[in-house]
Amino acid sequence: MAQGAFAALSILLFANLAPAQQNSTRIEDVPFSSTALGRQTVFSVVIPAQPPPADGYPVLMILHGLGRNHRTLIENSETSELLQSQPFLIVLPDSEKGWWIDSPVSGKNYDGMLLEVISEVQKRFAVSKSSQRWGVMGWSMGGFGAMHFAERHPQCISFVGSMIGLLDFPRVEGLPDGQRFTVDESVFGREASEWANENPSHHLAPLAGKDLEIVIANQAFDRTMNENFLQQAQAAGLHPDVYRIDGEHVFSSVMEGLRILLPRAAAHFSQASDPAISTAVH
Repeated sequence: MAQGAFAALSILLFANLAPAQQNSTRIEDVPFSSTALGRQTVFSVVIPAQPPPADGYPVLMILHGLGRNHRTLIENSETSELLQSQPFLIVLPDSEKGWWIDSPVSGKNYDGMLLEVISEVQKRFAVSKSSQRWGVMGWSMGGFGAMHFAERHPQCISFVGSMIGLLDFPRVEGLPDGQRFTVDESVFGREASEWANENPSHHLAPLAGKDLEIVIANQAFDRTMNENFLQQAQAAGLHPDVYRIDGEHVFSSVMEGLRILLPRAAAHFSQASDPAISTAVH
């Protein structure tokens, strides 16, 4: 995508959103002071209807796409209902337009913020301390962010999902026309030689042993990025589960992806627990 890609992407992703009719008492906004960002920020949680099991709720963090925020899924009636029907705690952080990374140029450390979110959730809610019962997934920019986070902090999670994610990004060269997205230099910097440091397709080894789930929309501009990621993941000995859907890079594809991946997360969390999470920076 050339200049104006963000505006076009926003139009596509914001289309046909039905507002939620009312707020649930099981949905909370949680403000906290972030050392990584140097300011107050907030995340939302969706609490299951049933009481927590003895070892605490499983937890799934869902990372939003570009131009969205932590309330996007809970302010839409269909996705809010879907999230509230899950048997695990859902955490919805906010990266604004920060691509979920510790930016080498802006000083905004959204990767570090996610570690703080995990710590805050553990302090405030009855949740599992086992990484086997924690996961992260996201859509678009958030799909990129989910893989990026899992690669840098594999000790925190064991389930990783992406829906119409930009998984071979940031880069432009080598991608066919119509399968590109403009790199935000205010986040990633101007040095193309450094972009590979943030590209999930170049740091696959820490994903070994993770439950990897990827939804690809066949008509989306990110299709080639996903296919590149899959090819490299398979070459590295990884075996992601892949779900291909008909659709473009639009919110209806996100909703279809949620219907696919949320049950996959529930199935994963039903497995036995393993050693405790460490949120120490490595």
